[in-house]
Amino acid sequence: MKWFKKKKKPNEEAGFLFRYDGIDIDATKVLFFPKLKEVFQDLSPLHKKVFFPLCSIDMSLINPDWDFYGHFVYVYREAEENNQYAKYHTPYCGDYSLGFDVIDKKYVLQARTKLLELSEQYQKYQQKSAAKYQHFVQDYQKNGLENLLPKSEPINFLIKRFGKTPMWVQEDATPKDVAGNALLFVGQVRVLDFIGEEQYLYLFYNAKEHYFVQREQYV
Repeated sequence: MKWFKKKKKPNEEAGFLFRYDGIDIDATKVLFFPKLKEVFQDLSPLHKKVFFPLCSIDMSLINPDWDFYGHFVYVYREAEENNQYAKYHTPYCGDYSLGFDVIDKKYVLQARTKLLELSEQYQKYQQKSAAKYQHFVQDYQKNGLENLLPKSEPINFLIKRFGKTPMWVQEDATPKDVAGNALLFVGQVRVLDFIGEEQYLYLFYNAKEHYFVQREQYV
């Protein structure tokens, strides 16, 4: 099917969106397309509809004392187009942001799941997105990194700016803690590299309170 194909912009390799650097990533420290139960503490029917894990990275690469993973999760949602969900917003959970507490090394959403409920119209489109995601999962299970990672490129191609500073495609959206301090930037991924969606995910971590915040931006 045509919509399964990843679309590449012909001049993107020359542009800033293609750049990557940061701490070198060992492929054995990354889980690609992990199962939902490996990412989330509790699973509801809604989790299975809206959360599509792309990769998990061992946080010991940043701090040897950290024995847990940070997860990049593509989220199928309509919140930014539907004001009725604003009442479920929390400090880190909004239209383009989600916060996750870490309990027993797994994510717990810092908001009611109603924030991510889908209208009847979007449920129809969600089925198409779920099928598309499964296509890429199955491709990885069959071919490994062959179709994910360009030849001779390191894992940092997929998890860009790891342990360094974010390269925002829109305005700076670095989350801050209650004291106004910026959270630790983990890395960013281009969803296009995984499942062909035009989106960037930026992952941040608060070591004191043990939670992650994922920001979303679009080109």
